Amino acid sequence: MASKMNRRRLLASSGSILGFAAFQRMLDAEGQQPGALMSRLSSYMSAAANRPLPAEVVEKTKHIVLDTFAAMISGSELPPGKFAIQFARAYGGEKIAMVAGSNVVCGPIEAALANGMLAHSDETDDTHPPSQSHPGASVVPSALAAGEKIRH
Repeated sequence: MASKMNRRRLLASSGSILGFAAFQRMLDAEGQQPGALMSRLSSYMSAAANRPLPAEVVEKTKHIVLDTFAAMISGSELPPGKFAIQFARAYGGEKIAMVAGSNVVCGPIEAALANGMLAHSDETDDTHPPSQSHPGASVVPSALAAGEKIRH
């Protein structure tokens, strides 16, 4: 039985074709040397573990982490935060990671998602104006959950 082409099938097919084309381009480029910028960035990143962070970066990081924890706790009392806590409680997972402002202990993925929602619930989390983003709301909950997973 021949299937009828509709918008959904067309979009799904287009996505597969584009994905395959990108994958093929990546395979074709494997033999090429990285550009100067990529080489410089890679060298800088690989050497970063051996360099101490500047004091102002350490201090700013402390503020962002503290700010994110405070935002997670205050967000636990707001409707989006309450929803996140209910999600983590219902979904469960391996009982190793905590959800801030609650008695929920769940899987690290669920905790990272819930804590990220808590951190962003009342818009008091950190802001990085050039990127118009809130990096603490994703980085801190993810790092916390990863740390709790590694600890077990």
